[in-house]
Amino acid sequence: MSSALPEINISRIDPRTHLFFDDKAKYITEVRDVITPTGIPLEAIECPDGEVELYDEKGSRIKIETTERFITIKSRGFEGRFKQFLKMHHKESEIGNGIRIPMIQEIIEFENNPANPRERIYFFDFDRLLTYVQGVTFAFGVRTIEGDISMLIPQYARYLFSDHIGPEPANGRLTLLRTMFEIIGPERIYILTTNNLANDKIQNMKTKNLDPNPYKRYFIEVIQQLLPSFIESHLICTNLRNTPPDFNHKGNAILHILTQRMSSAVARTSPKNSPKTSTKGKKTSVKGGPASGNGMGGGGFKKRSYHKKRKTRKLKKRKVKKTRKSLRRK
Repeated sequence: MSSALPEINISRIDPRTHLFFDDKAKYITEVRDVITPTGIPLEAIECPDGEVELYDEKGSRIKIETTERFITIKSRGFEGRFKQFLKMHHKESEIGNGIRIPMIQEIIEFENNPANPRERIYFFDFDRLLTYVQGVTFAFGVRTIEGDISMLIPQYARYLFSDHIGPEPANGRLTLLRTMFEIIGPERIYILTTNNLANDKIQNMKTKNLDPNPYKRYFIEVIQQLLPSFIESHLICTNLRNTPPDFNHKGNAILHILTQRMSSAVARTSPKNSPKTSTKGKKTSVKGGPASGNGMGGGGFKKRSYHKKRKTRKLKKRKVKKTRKSLRRK
């Protein structure tokens, strides 16, 4: 497995090798330690943090060095309540360049090649890999009607994924991410994140109980801005606090997914059991055999023969008696 981004060339990796992308070296190592001993072909690709660059309304490049400047520049591309939220209430803990455009284009080119089998599974981290920021928030919908969160999701997706302040161009990062996801297809894309908002349940801060997570559906709606047909079960939380059956380790989650998929593939390709061939002949039974119900094999036939012979002997005796009587009369 390779680790650093400059060493990776998608076209040189075996087309049946699965890919895992993450911005943190510790998760690359974590996945390697689990998958490598199994012999399952998987390449863990680190997309290390680098300089964040955005493009303004005129297409000029802007270097982003701090989280505050990232929010300030990004907010210029929005209007209304979402812009107000960014300027007055929002903060980011960390930013990163995520998976770079050349890598996205390599994947698109690979998947567009009809000579390559469509067997590769893609595992993507979310924070600072698909997005520019660490974590997600849906605080822009707090204290509003529930539907407002979904209404603002498209703007939030632009904030998370796009490298342009103004309208998204054909070569923009958000456009290319959408193209990449679409050409790969929903069946072969998984998103692994330690973000607790991707869990089915979340801890209630008051009761400390695990309650249904009301934000997961919005998390999925954000991903569906990249791929509307994204499969909900392919968003997997690997938070360290998770307990079975949930995953708390990216390597274990990937191993489980790949072994399950391999088992399913084997079941689909295995030759089906040949149907049992039966020769349906006509029922042939000897009179008096088991079919007659006498339980004696061929005994019934013998019994009828015996009665027939006895009846014949009686007739012969009667004829003899009649003959004797007629002789006496004479």
